[in-house]
Amino acid sequence: MEEGGDSLNMRKAKYLVVILAVLLLFLTSCATTLRVRYRVPSEIDMGRHRNIAVTNTIPYRYFAAPGRYVPARDRLSSLDHGYVPSTYDQSLSSKVASYATDTILRTLDRTGYFTSIMLPMQTELIMRSKNRTELFESYGVDAIIVPQIESMSVDEYIMSESASRSVFNDRGEPRVVRDVDYHYVRDSYLVFSVYVIDAKTERLIGAMRFPDESHQSMLIGSFLYTDDPYTDFTDMISDFQWEIVHKLVPTLTYRDISLMSNKPKAERIEIAYDMVKDELYQDARNIFLLEFQSSAHLPSGYNASLLSAALGDIDSAITIIEDVIEFHPESREANVLYSTLLSIRRSNEEALRQIEGTGSDDVGVENSVLDMLLMET
Repeated sequence: MEEGGDSLNMRKAKYLVVILAVLLLFLTSCATTLRVRYRVPSEIDMGRHRNIAVTNTIPYRYFAAPGRYVPARDRLSSLDHGYVPSTYDQSLSSKVASYATDTILRTLDRTGYFTSIMLPMQTELIMRSKNRTELFESYGVDAIIVPQIESMSVDEYIMSESASRSVFNDRGEPRVVRDVDYHYVRDSYLVFSVYVIDAKTERLIGAMRFPDESHQSMLIGSFLYTDDPYTDFTDMISDFQWEIVHKLVPTLTYRDISLMSNKPKAERIEIAYDMVKDELYQDARNIFLLEFQSSAHLPSGYNASLLSAALGDIDSAITIIEDVIEFHPESREANVLYSTLLSIRRSNEEALRQIEGTGSDDVGVENSVLDMLLMET
């Protein structure tokens, strides 16, 4: 009987552990989070260069023309699919460059960050002039954006692969037979670069480089149909656009931070947690702050600071959390929130300097790249 009782108690203990673990997971998942929004400065400060001129994308000059037929990688492929026409021609390079130009122009325009954007036709006419610096200045141009296909290649081929299939006879009995599958394979590779050049000094302000690749594989049936590699490259270039925005324009982002639970419990602030759920953030913040000021209650002070940040008042949030840390220096949560808020304030301030054009007046590195890029066209 004692052994049976011990076994029963062990099972109960295991069930209790499982129930507690599930309860803990539930309570953690139900923690109320607040979203703190803030600005992130761009990697390249364009605050003093809001009037821009954009060139056509420089195509990759060394793009190799394909053969007439897609190469076969093995003997069987050459015998059965040795005359599949290539899916592209040498004009692909210029088509991709043209797409890149149209896409980056749309991207820059949609940011709403730039005061004026000179189109490529006028930009390139000025760039080929002997007095281009004076002409750009007369049009008020601060910077020149030069996109370039730094490298691109396509490797397409047909390969065979052994396969096994089950076939059924008239009596429904299966039989495994060996067969051969043929695959059309294409690997596309691209490096897209963007140069930002000061129009007055022709120094390089900044550069971006985006490498990417695409792998396509398709089983060949009775006929082969596939998109040409153009779609591979246009998809890559489209994917680069958000990164380009981040590098040139201050952007908005956010952090989701959880409220501190009411432990040790203070009955008077329970209503504030309900207010947060109802998005009555200002009222909840006031209740938390009053409780902290009267009792130095840690969760109340922490939550008042966090709510201030969620309402956009980062300075007040920092002041409150500093007071919290003065009473509770041992609190890891309070110290982490303090560090986070300081980082957010620095990010906001730098982004604001860029937006107002009061950031660094550095006009780029010494060497000029404009003439070098012109040689590529």
